[in-house]
Amino acid sequence: MIGEVRGVVRDRRAPVVTVEIAAGFGVEVWVPLSAWEELPLIGGEVRLFTHLVVREEEVQLYGFLRAEERETFRVLVRVPGVGPRTALALLSHMTVTELEEAVRQRDAARLRRVPGIGPKTAERLVLELKGRLTALPRRREQVSPEEESREGRRGLATEVLAALVALGYREGEVEGALRDLPGDLPLAEGVRWALQRLARG
Repeated sequence: MIGEVRGVVRDRRAPVVTVEIAAGFGVEVWVPLSAWEELPLIGGEVRLFTHLVVREEEVQLYGFLRAEERETFRVLVRVPGVGPRTALALLSHMTVTELEEAVRQRDAARLRRVPGIGPKTAERLVLELKGRLTALPRRREQVSPEEESREGRRGLATEVLAALVALGYREGEVEGALRDLPGDLPLAEGVRWALQRLARG
């Protein structure tokens, strides 16, 4: 079982992202559309929690930014009549919390709003998932403000680096300019900030 993929994003074509996990070796991973805005740009580093589906006609890898999303996906595909594509559609249109609420409230109509979910499947999901989603482990880590700031800075730096490399700058010179990049800037302002630093040399 492939439980995790780490590497560099080489291609993004929803709903599939190609991740280079070793020099010259990339894997295609299906991800929920809800995660698309959080995924790094091409050239950025990504970590995905994955689940491998092997069938006679195909082998596909499904990936998620959070471990609880993968665990929810694994519960969903055990429901009769719910395959990996249907499970991915559910997590593309609903958060784990929203799915839990719909099941707890027996709100099959809410589930039917997801493309590909008909009345019978929605009712089956409500019945089969009762009590199973809330029992999943949740990681509730306490993050210090300093660590949160560092994480924000790293994420923004990755996006700014990819944007400037796409404009023709060398990766090495851009990395040097990003050392003091504030982590709370929007991407466009982060790019402008880096360009000013590069102009100063």
